[in-house]
Amino acid sequence: LTSLTFMKMAEDLPRLASITSLRRLEAAFLEVDDVNYLVKELPNLTHFIVHAGDRTALAYERLDLESTSLQSIDISASAKALSFERVNCPALREIVCGGNGAYGNGLALLVPNDGGGGFVRWEPDEVLRPGHPYDPGALCLFGTCWNDQEVPSPIEIPSACVVTWKQWGGWCVHATTSTTQGEVAKAYEEGRAAWGY
Repeated sequence: LTSLTFMKMAEDLPRLASITSLRRLEAAFLEVDDVNYLVKELPNLTHFIVHAGDRTALAYERLDLESTSLQSIDISASAKALSFERVNCPALREIVCGGNGAYGNGLALLVPNDGGGGFVRWEPDEVLRPGHPYDPGALCLFGTCWNDQEVPSPIEIPSACVVTWKQWGGWCVHATTSTTQGEVAKAYEEGRAAWGY
């Protein structure tokens, strides 16, 4: 057995973790600890699609991923503000997130906070606001924060990893650690224009 999709909640986690041949898993979860556990325990898992078990499950939680085999994780259809504490996955090539903005999830784009050190979350549609610390030539920095009450912190991802934000209109924005903020802003504006936003 190499691929498994649950149309309901994944419940018997030790039994699921015993399927060591599993390479692709799609399932719904109530707790981030369950997701973290399976990523760590499944030695051949390369593709993981995470859904929330209900509307509030996983919301504002953080994943702490550790895997030598994981290549792709898709949390775009999981929960509002689900983010990452740590991504220790050297083979990771893709992180698929929900759209930018208040209902997004996954990784946020960060820029230095000119007013007091640290970082602030940057959304591509904010570049036209006066005083926003946007630098079109600066490389993208990814971070964990979707909660406005917390100070964002950077997350290290492999240089070959592509972060994709699935926007609400059906279009996507992609970035890597070698993508500039200007390139992201341009892709965001082109996507909005193409979809009539």
